[in-house]
Amino acid sequence: MVPPERREKLFSDEFENAPTGLGWVLDFWGSWGPTDNIHVPIPSGNEHYLILRGDTTQYKEHFQGQAGVYKDLPKSMSRGQTVQINVRVRATPGTTAQLQIWCHDMAIESKNRYSRPISPGTDWEEITMLYTSTQAPDLRVHLLYFPGMGEIHVDRVSVEGLYT
Repeated sequence: MVPPERREKLFSDEFENAPTGLGWVLDFWGSWGPTDNIHVPIPSGNEHYLILRGDTTQYKEHFQGQAGVYKDLPKSMSRGQTVQINVRVRATPGTTAQLQIWCHDMAIESKNRYSRPISPGTDWEEITMLYTSTQAPDLRVHLLYFPGMGEIHVDRVSVEGLYT
């Protein structure tokens, strides 16, 4: 575990800015913008999050029947640096849809890394993964959506540089 004094916050979004948060590309492989199924609603009180929903019929024209959002973080890392991606998620009761963190650099033959796909529970939980830059200083963070029943909410995404 890297202690707090050896972490640097590189990015954080709590999805308080409708409809795209802090500049996320929504519904990649589809409309490339906010839709009824993928968007940030206007916050209500302390409730603010990204919504991902829709079953396989709504995404049948998408590449591999999947969708999601991504955020580019240009020049955010140095070669060999490791970052930790944290995503706070929950789902509506009965959700079968899944979410996965997918990261890669912006090199021509980029290195991809994935978390395991999960169907979150109804209480907020955090999923985390590490990514180490090998080719380029630019990071792309995807939240890859696997369609199913229900709705997934993302309350926060943060990226921290780790220094050992």
